[in-house]
Amino acid sequence: MTVLAGADIGNATTELVLAELRGRELKPLWSGMAPTTGMKGDRKSLEGAARLLQRAERESDRRASQVLIAKLRAVQTQVASAEPRAHASAAVVNLASGEGQTPGGLGMVSGAHRALARLPAEPTSEAVIVSIAASEDFEEAAGRIKAALERGWPIVGALCGGDDAVLIANRVPIELPIVDELDVGQLREGERVALEVAPAGESIRTLADPVGLAAALGLPGTEVASLAAVTRELGDAPAVALVRRDGGRDTAVQTGSWVEFEGEAGPQRLPIVEAARSLSALPPGSARRLWLRESDGRAVPLAVDDAFVVDVERLDDGIWLRRGVIDASGVPLAALVAHGAPASEAALEQIIDRPVNVICEEPAAAAAGAMTTPSSPAGSAVCDIGAGTIDLVAGVSRQTVAGAGQLVTEAVAATLGIPSSTAEYAKRGPAVKIETPHLGRFEDGARRFLDHPAPHPCIGRLCAAGPGGRLPFHSTLAPEEWRGLRLALKREVIGANVERCLAALERTPDSILLAGGGALDEELVRITGEVGRDRRIAVGRANVAGRFGPRFAVAHGLLVLMTSAEEASVAA
Repeated sequence: MTVLAGADIGNATTELVLAELRGRELKPLWSGMAPTTGMKGDRKSLEGAARLLQRAERESDRRASQVLIAKLRAVQTQVASAEPRAHASAAVVNLASGEGQTPGGLGMVSGAHRALARLPAEPTSEAVIVSIAASEDFEEAAGRIKAALERGWPIVGALCGGDDAVLIANRVPIELPIVDELDVGQLREGERVALEVAPAGESIRTLADPVGLAAALGLPGTEVASLAAVTRELGDAPAVALVRRDGGRDTAVQTGSWVEFEGEAGPQRLPIVEAARSLSALPPGSARRLWLRESDGRAVPLAVDDAFVVDVERLDDGIWLRRGVIDASGVPLAALVAHGAPASEAALEQIIDRPVNVICEEPAAAAAGAMTTPSSPAGSAVCDIGAGTIDLVAGVSRQTVAGAGQLVTEAVAATLGIPSSTAEYAKRGPAVKIETPHLGRFEDGARRFLDHPAPHPCIGRLCAAGPGGRLPFHSTLAPEEWRGLRLALKREVIGANVERCLAALERTPDSILLAGGGALDEELVRITGEVGRDRRIAVGRANVAGRFGPRFAVAHGLLVLMTSAEEASVAA
């Protein structure tokens, strides 16, 4: 009897199956997983696999005579450093600081800017909008406004660096629209400013209209077309403050990050921000090289076998989210590094002090493991949805594309402005908006009482199921909006990449078995099922060896292939 270990060192998770070979029968003894440390194939990841092997042998009280692995290929997943696309005109600047706003008063006004603290004694005849520094006390600011009004100053609105708009508005004798939490330090004396505060629950109207904005800031009609790009981003704003700033137009954005790929007309190179639509329509392996801009401005070339870019801005437009509730300027991307992990076999042998056998490429192992699923249709294709790649195996055809679970995580992190560790849990499924310690609003719109009182940090925030209970991750998105965005991101990454793989096959399979950690995500299974439905393909979930579910397909498949090879050797 021989004890073997099949190890799947993934981009995010390392899985291991310890099994006993009795004649032609494989008997699993132990299975387990651990997060991959370091980049797939480097020494840290191999040391992590060695620790998992030690745990398996300790808990099973058996020692593996050799370890089986697949050829290791790393995927680099990140958010590219790219500026947002420029507006056609630089005539208008939004003073929003990026923080939440708590405006006071109502209405739309425009006028010349004056700093409240430096207001002269003698009033002017021109309408004035005063600015209040964040350090200024709200009662003192309200007193100064009242005094200025009594002296005849035509103050029609105010801009606050702090969050005191409501407090100030309640202490002045006239209806004064006030927008707060602004970057007032960039304002110059005498600049023309327009601000608007909408009624509660509504959005601004006049300044979200390019014609209305041009009139409010005294801009000529020739600027209206270019202002449409500005007002488009303001359509859902409850309050806004804009300043007219003459002095030229923005030029086209140069991101410094590029992708080179094989197109229908030969090699092409596009900026990262423009490459998303092209890459999603190209077959696997079209991308050849990336130039990714580093923090010091240098573009570092990276040879790749495939790449995928998420166009978050297009998603934001397509699902009609309220403008400004997510950050659509980042460019999440995944790249399959062209070279495999160097000398991983020898390095792992040195660490564990026993033979290591590289059996095959990962897709072949995943297919062998998934096809041990009971009642699986003969000739089924296998789709392994991992953290870094999606592998599709249909007969002798094998397609591998960059961009899977980790890319969804990074896209969620970039759009919501949250850490990747939080995004990993937020992406997995439905969330709830905690309205009170006892009441939650769910993604179906229903409000229900909670099983347990929610802790204070969760109040007023969207929460996902985390390792220690409810995990707050966003305060602005409604649950229904988050559901739409989450599914759209998964469709953009997983659904699009599965379609890329299917389009590259010579023959469309009748059925697909889903394997890998991604197959545990009910939403991904549904999305992949919709892709299959469009092509009349039945999509089901693997149950590796009839006991592991969709997990351990590669690890168990390595054992299956090794056993098959030994049987063939004996038969020969």
